[in-house]
Amino acid sequence: MRIFLCLAAVLLGLTACSSPPDTTEETPPAPLHKQLPLGAAFEEPGAVEPHEIDTDHLLPSQPADPYAPIDSIIRRGRLVVGVDQSQYLLSFRDPALGEQRGFEVDLAHEIARDIFHNPKAVEFRYVDSADRTSVLQNNTVDLVIRTVSITRDRQEKVLFSEPYLWTNTRLAALRGSGISSIADVSTETLCTTGNSIALEEARRRAPGARKLVVRNWSDCLLALQQHQADAIIGDDRILAGIQAQDPYVVVLSESLHHDQYGVSAALSNESIIRRVNATLARIHADGTWDRMYTTWFGSRES
Repeated sequence: MRIFLCLAAVLLGLTACSSPPDTTEETPPAPLHKQLPLGAAFEEPGAVEPHEIDTDHLLPSQPADPYAPIDSIIRRGRLVVGVDQSQYLLSFRDPALGEQRGFEVDLAHEIARDIFHNPKAVEFRYVDSADRTSVLQNNTVDLVIRTVSITRDRQEKVLFSEPYLWTNTRLAALRGSGISSIADVSTETLCTTGNSIALEEARRRAPGARKLVVRNWSDCLLALQQHQADAIIGDDRILAGIQAQDPYVVVLSESLHHDQYGVSAALSNESIIRRVNATLARIHADGTWDRMYTTWFGSRES
């Protein structure tokens, strides 16, 4: 009879003849729209005082010299450049072609062309926004071409080339959000990247707003789409790339700050900056810069 009862229990899906089930409940993962991008964190209003940004008293760059000595780079046979992997129009991995593309990528190829007579003699390494200085200081890369705005404070830590792009800090929001100026986000959530001028502008101009600080600008687009942020604050060249990926994103006309991007190198590497400045002079003179700009920004002028 006991054997019959146990068999019946098995058939009925009961566990009378086995050990008790584990009743521990696992905590379900947060819904997708509540999961923050990897490395992202909220900064509460007033948690960090804004830092003054000096772009009016910049040191001059190194004079251009196409023959400045860069023996170790020449021996290596390639230039190592830190870039973004997902900054559309500027520097992004094109999955269809399997290669890095964008305005900043084209600039790196032009520098390599002048050094090695081979525009493909470049090794790209992906660098987060917050690491743009440290990868130069620890010699991980020769140059960083990753939307680095030239400021007086940053000139104490790295060398800069002459500017290669001029930008304005603006807001981007979803169409129909009702956001038309910085005044409309005084108590909302703003997304931006760490160690950026945009973050300092957010702290200064919208002290009552919550800040979502992320590692890469593509994370801000995701946060905006998932309603984790009400607006993005960043440079208009960056926002143009975000807008190109999502037609529901609108870049506002209000300019909050004017910036210049420069190629950066370690303080001890004056010669490579002289080479970069020679390339910048050449591409402005022969029309290459204009062609690059038209390719990537010609139809998206802010």
